[in-house]
Amino acid sequence: MVYDPLKKYWMVIFIIACSCIVMNLLSLDLNHLLWDLNVYTRAVSDYVQDNDPYRYNVSFLFIYHPYVLKTFVFLNYFFSIKLWLVCLYFVSGAFFIREFLIFSRLQKEAVVKDQNLSIVLLLLAALCFGGTGLLALKTGNITIFLHFLLLAAFFYSYREKFGEIPFTYTFLIIVASVIKPYFLAYVLLMPYLMHQISVLYIISLTCFVSFLVWLSATIIMPDLYASFMGALHYQTIAKGDLGYSIFGLIQNKTGIAYGIFFHSVIMLSYLSLLHLYARKSGLDWRSNHFIPLIIIFIIFINPRMMVYDFPVAILFGYFYLWIFGGSLLRAVRVIVLSMLVSSVPIICNVFVKLGGIEPIGILMSSALFQFFGLLILLVAIFFAVLGQVNSYRPPNKQTP
Repeated sequence: MVYDPLKKYWMVIFIIACSCIVMNLLSLDLNHLLWDLNVYTRAVSDYVQDNDPYRYNVSFLFIYHPYVLKTFVFLNYFFSIKLWLVCLYFVSGAFFIREFLIFSRLQKEAVVKDQNLSIVLLLLAALCFGGTGLLALKTGNITIFLHFLLLAAFFYSYREKFGEIPFTYTFLIIVASVIKPYFLAYVLLMPYLMHQISVLYIISLTCFVSFLVWLSATIIMPDLYASFMGALHYQTIAKGDLGYSIFGLIQNKTGIAYGIFFHSVIMLSYLSLLHLYARKSGLDWRSNHFIPLIIIFIIFINPRMMVYDFPVAILFGYFYLWIFGGSLLRAVRVIVLSMLVSSVPIICNVFVKLGGIEPIGILMSSALFQFFGLLILLVAIFFAVLGQVNSYRPPNKQTP
């Protein structure tokens, strides 16, 4: 049976998304667009001129591994590093959209007409959730595009090379984990690409090579590595720049040790719920149902989840509800409600700018309403999972 695509709800999503895009365009300063690219070029320039690329007396610190710095310097000899990165962004974005659309069409649970249009609207909804995705794109930070590249490589390997060793995906994880160590968590998707016997060896090898590459800088370029670690500590611990992560939110109140402890407990609880879901629902733990939930876990396990990580979790939360949530109507209502709640500051900002109304403090708190929007989404996912568990009926045992 093919359901109606719920056009009125999609229209609401489209209107909210368009409002967010218009507000971003109105506040857009072309001179400061893709500002993180300036951080990369400044670090390259500092290094070439024998200055410290990890210096603190700048607005935005360069806090990438020395190997990343050296790679940027090398590439900059041929063309501007900005050009290299913009090309990478376009390629990874296009590759991800293509593979994500194909992956969504492969899901037998998808029972809507215009599946491609629906997924494009999900992408739009995730990017416009509280304006976080649009902000991530505007920064020009490499992180969100590395997520796109890794996920695209995963979907391609899943579709074309299941059962084979995913060399490309493995290589990209190693490279990405040098840029940002938490990208190593993408090894958790490897069981969906290989048979169980070989997957543990490949995951172990990937982690070992990543750690070896990362730590080799302590011997090859100890001074640069020490400067890098100093900048990293200053930005994250001293300044408390830990973004949206559970660890970041908790450690401000409890300290680092308790922050790590509670972060670990919550993440292990999430995995325990997934295990319980697999056991009680009758689904194989390598079923497609778990892929979006594992991707959400990969994002949330990051102890420094920033604005350029967050939209990926939102997208796959929406995707899970849309494909596997059991009710298209409920899924779209949740998407609309979470978008509306997360966009309250953006909507208020429209009235402030157009009507000359004085801004009300709490209504302008983006992080607060993004949290409530996220909470709505997570609660909906929980009840969708619970519904599948309750609806499962184990097969009757045959008596001899």
